Amino acid sequence: MYKNYLVVFFRKLVRHKTISLINLIGLTIGMTSCFLILIYIAFEFSYDKQHDQVENIYRIRLDLFEDGKRFIELPKCTPALGPALKRDVPGVKEFTRLLPLAFHSPVILNYTNRENREISFQEQKIYTADPAFSKIFTFPMIKGDLQEGLDDPSALFMSEAAAKKYFGNEEPIGKVIKMLYGNSTKLDLTVSGIFKDVAQNSHLKIDFLVSNKLLYPIWGGINNVEDNWEANLFYTYILTFA
Repeated sequence: MYKNYLVVFFRKLVRHKTISLINLIGLTIGMTSCFLILIYIAFEFSYDKQHDQVENIYRIRLDLFEDGKRFIELPKCTPALGPALKRDVPGVKEFTRLLPLAFHSPVILNYTNRENREISFQEQKIYTADPAFSKIFTFPMIKGDLQEGLDDPSALFMSEAAAKKYFGNEEPIGKVIKMLYGNSTKLDLTVSGIFKDVAQNSHLKIDFLVSNKLLYPIWGGINNVEDNWEANLFYTYILTFA
């Protein structure tokens, strides 16, 4: 039976070459498009699935209302909200606040290597975070302890690719990188850990992590982060009990 189908198919293919070619091209384009769409949909649905506790992670959103109508939605909120939620809401297990440093002022990192050559880049994907970051998100570490390090304002954690960019084949742990924040603040940061490059299907695009305590020398403490209910600058994530 299948042999007859093939014979008929090839006969029509030979007799009606132009129409057959158009049909084959259309079929190829259609199938290719379907496969690409399926791959795209699968990629979108895989976002942030690499985190072990993804079902219990939530980002706090700030809604602003005027005359009873919501006129703006912000993914950021005040830094005092995270500690308050953990303290006052029984279902909240942990919280962490992320601040994109480069969003507010340029951040330049500088390293002088063994040959006395300066390696300097303006970085965009540098964030401050609380120590509980590693309890909420799954960031596989190659070297170092992320939770302990994020309690140290002088510690710097880098992605594998970022470490390669600055240090090449040198051992990165213990190296000192100078950070210029804005036009005036200069700080020395010690590389305390290396984490695996963040997956493409993650909404967190991070190459560098530092402690939120770094904000004290940068911003003068912003009136004690824990009590500040005005600066809506932080991405705040909570982990709920399963």
